[in-house]
Amino acid sequence: MGHVYLHANRGKRSIVLDLKQPAARPVMEKLVKNADVLVYNLRPRAMAQLGLSYEDVVKLKPDIIYAGGLGFSRRGRRSGRPAYDDMIQSMSGVPWLSEQAGTGPRFMPGAFADRFVGLHLALGIMAAATYRERHR
Repeated sequence: MGHVYLHANRGKRSIVLDLKQPAARPVMEKLVKNADVLVYNLRPRAMAQLGLSYEDVVKLKPDIIYAGGLGFSRRGRRSGRPAYDDMIQSMSGVPWLSEQAGTGPRFMPGAFADRFVGLHLALGIMAAATYRERHR
């Protein structure tokens, strides 16, 4: 374990569930009922197959904040397709921009798009939590 991992996860508790196994279902339901937020990064279809679509989860916890870190909109022509950092950087023109700067076409170092999505996902969750608290 690297120092960044250890620092970022200090004091956190973890659990691993194989959601394809029936024995995991009651544990997941208990976690959902006691949660404020459910964050996922699977495609919506995969969540539905696991019985964790928004409609499924809101039955267990009506005021839950259900947040998906998706690569593509649920309504666009790429809806339901997987997305990876390199793919998103390519589609946004990052390698072209680096070439224009004279460094040759290349990706941003590190998981640039993934971090950007994570940051905005966290901001969206905070906005939803603030809204929920103000309108109870």
